[in-house]
Amino acid sequence: TVKFNYVFASEEYPEYTCSDFNDIFGFFLSGLNPAGGMYSNYNIARIPGTNIPITINSVNGGSGGSASASGCYYTYSQYYVDNAAGTTIQYDAFTTVLTAIAPVVPCTPYHVKMCIGDVTDGAFDSGVFLQANSFSANAIVTDFTNPTNQNAPYILYEGCYGVDIVFSRPQAKSINELIPITYIGGTASNGQDYTYINNSITFPADSSSVTLHIYPSLDGEIEGEETIILAYQATPCETDTVYLTIY
Repeated sequence: TVKFNYVFASEEYPEYTCSDFNDIFGFFLSGLNPAGGMYSNYNIARIPGTNIPITINSVNGGSGGSASASGCYYTYSQYYVDNAAGTTIQYDAFTTVLTAIAPVVPCTPYHVKMCIGDVTDGAFDSGVFLQANSFSANAIVTDFTNPTNQNAPYILYEGCYGVDIVFSRPQAKSINELIPITYIGGTASNGQDYTYINNSITFPADSSSVTLHIYPSLDGEIEGEETIILAYQATPCETDTVYLTIY
């Protein structure tokens, strides 16, 4: 899947709900559709569970304007946030955090286009807030926890706690999934200078993260810094790399 999280906001709210001033946001996807055929500027910014695009007239407080206006719905107020007394942004209202999502074919190029329209006039602004780092295709990413060295968790010390490498993905799957570790290298020896690392990690069913603990062994030898390099299959198309240093 490809997805991102967003909030649509507008100054058209609430006075121009269900009127001709129907500001709209679209996220248009083009490319191969795994269900067959092609996406051709297919809008994936829709009310959850429907084919209705995100507009002033489709997401609102449940009243105002004319119910006969184009695309007018009063039934999706659960996605509407009244900001009349807001203290952080000027927009009079905005949506809850919504997710634009679509199935895609791995390793295949796609084109995406984001558009916002001030329909009929530009007198009252509308805007979209995109959640940072949420534009993803379920790639696996890493984070580090190291109580011995919180400021630089990728630096380890022999005989100390070591590091927890947390592998995370945006979406869990209903079955166990094995992720290959495609390369284990560096100047440190696997299973000798640190905890032995297998050539794969496994995400349990319905889990979005898994933790790999690496403990640097205290061998009593006087030696310089050593490195650990791990490459793993972040997506079906590409690998990512983790670098650690042992002192």
